[in-house]
Amino acid sequence: MPVSTLYTICFDYIKNHTNELTSLEGIPFIPVIENLLDFFFQSDTSLNSAFLSLISQSHAKELRTAHLDWTYISLSSQPVTSLKVLSACFPKFITYLNLSSCNLQDAHVPLLRTFTNLKVLDLAENVDMTDRTMIHIANLASSTTAIGLPFLEEVYLTCLRLITDKSLKYIPKLPNLLLIELSQTGVIDEVACHFLTNKGFKQNDSCDKTTYYQIMKKRPNINPKLHEFIKKISVDFSVSIEQQRMTAVKNDTIPRKLCFVRDKNRHLPPIARVEQKPVLPRKKVNIKKRKLTINDFLSSFEAEAANDD
Repeated sequence: MPVSTLYTICFDYIKNHTNELTSLEGIPFIPVIENLLDFFFQSDTSLNSAFLSLISQSHAKELRTAHLDWTYISLSSQPVTSLKVLSACFPKFITYLNLSSCNLQDAHVPLLRTFTNLKVLDLAENVDMTDRTMIHIANLASSTTAIGLPFLEEVYLTCLRLITDKSLKYIPKLPNLLLIELSQTGVIDEVACHFLTNKGFKQNDSCDKTTYYQIMKKRPNINPKLHEFIKKISVDFSVSIEQQRMTAVKNDTIPRKLCFVRDKNRHLPPIARVEQKPVLPRKKVNIKKRKLTINDFLSSFEAEAANDD
C-alpha cells in the first residue's frame, strides 16, 4: 500500500470536496492545481463551475501563462445564449475564446466584460458587427475597474465588412494587444498600414503561425468536456463537436491577408526624459524693517471687524 504524502492528502481532499471549498489561496498551481485540472477534464468526474471560478480567482496569472487546453473554448456557430451562460458561470477561467459565426452584434460585446483573463478573442464572420464593436473592446481593454479585458493580446475580426477605418484609432488603445486580424473587413489596406505602422505595429503576411490559429486549425474539437458541460446548462447549445470541426475547417480556408503584430517588449512608448534645469541659489533680498504706525493698526482692526461681520 503506497504511503500517503502531503501532496496526495491535499490532492485527494480537494478532489473530493470541491463543493465545500471557499478558497484555494496558498495552494501551489504546480503541481497541485494543474494536476487537479488534468484529473477533472480527463476523467468521468463531473465539472464544477464554482471550483473553476475559485481557480481563476486564486491563480489568475498562472492560468494566463500556462497555456492549458482546459482554458480554451470554441463557441463557433453557437447561439448567443451559450455566451451568456459562459459569462455568468466561470468567465475568468477562459483565456482563449472563439466566437466566430455566432451572429453576434455590437450590443453583445459587453457580455465579455467578465472575461478578465481573456488573452485571445475571435469574432470572425459575425457580419452584423460594426465599428462600435471595436469601441467596446477598446473600452473593456483599457478599463481600470475589476472587470474588462486588460490582458487581451490577440483579436481576430476576419470578414467583418462593417469594420471600417474608423476602428483603427481604437486599436492602439488596447494596452497589451500584440496582434490584430483585419482581413476581409471594410478597412482600407493602405490606410491601416500607414496608421498602425506609426503606432508601433508591423504588417504580417498571415496569422497562421500564431498559437491560437495553430490550435484551432489542428485541434478544432479541443476541450470537448467543457463543451458538453456548457451544453448541459444551455438549452440552445445544439451544434455538435463534429459540426464545429467542419465549420473550423471551412473558416481556415479563408485567406488572411491583413494582419498586424506588435513586439511585446517594444510596443510601449518610451518614457520621455525631462532634463532638469540647474537650481540657482536664491539671491538674498535685504528687506528694511519699518515701524508700524497708527494707520497700520487701524487697517488691521477694520479688516478683522469686516471678517467678523
